[in-house]
Amino acid sequence: MSFETFEYINKNLIDQYFSQVPAKYKKPGKNTVSGLALGMNGPTVSWQSENNNSEIDDYFKLRAINNYLEKENLLVRFRPVELFDDWGANSEAVLECRNKKLVLEKFKAKKVIIPTGDKFPFPDIPFLIIWVSDPDPSLYSDEEFVWKGTFLYLIQAIYDNNKYSIVMSGVSALQALANITTGQKFFERPKGQGEPLGRWNYQHPIEKLVELGGIVSEEKNLISLYKKRYITDEQCYEYKGQERRVNDLLAYPLWIKENV
Repeated sequence: MSFETFEYINKNLIDQYFSQVPAKYKKPGKNTVSGLALGMNGPTVSWQSENNNSEIDDYFKLRAINNYLEKENLLVRFRPVELFDDWGANSEAVLECRNKKLVLEKFKAKKVIIPTGDKFPFPDIPFLIIWVSDPDPSLYSDEEFVWKGTFLYLIQAIYDNNKYSIVMSGVSALQALANITTGQKFFERPKGQGEPLGRWNYQHPIEKLVELGGIVSEEKNLISLYKKRYITDEQCYEYKGQERRVNDLLAYPLWIKENV
């Protein structure tokens, strides 16, 4: 059998969601062998375990969560295309339901390691890991005031319990991400004029993070189950010589693994 290689597993979120999964999805199969290769901020560790009624590991939990979400139609398989992707919903209840759904998505991304600032609330954590995935350029439109395509930022380890929200003017999702790493309030606006991490700067978001001290890895093919946290239409960058305004989404992954 082949092993699955997990770049990251968020044990806190996994435990929270698993505790809410109905009992019928939690029954370990007899003689089921699960393989897991786990890499979390260091060397990859691999092991095999056999699930039974007395032993439930993290791998079994995430499989149970995935199965439950699939069977109960609680998943979407793509990130939002634009800020108001769900305006076509025919009721507030439908809109709220869609916004609460988790996303299971395949994508390419680069890992950026960002040092934490002096005000970061956990001094024993010297850096955070962010995965940055580019928008799909086939979605781009030259129509005025139409901004399609979305950057995805998956942040490992740190998350809050606030619900999914949309744009706070002057604070792109990248700015909110930078605020987390420096220990500022989530919606803290940048000092001075404009927003250097959003509409006032046409560098690629990864280049903006490099200027904050980020170290970038090579691109990988990944798949992740994640919870949407904050989306804006206030990100800009240059694509093939054209200045583009797009969206950006900050999200919290339950897990991230290689897609091979």
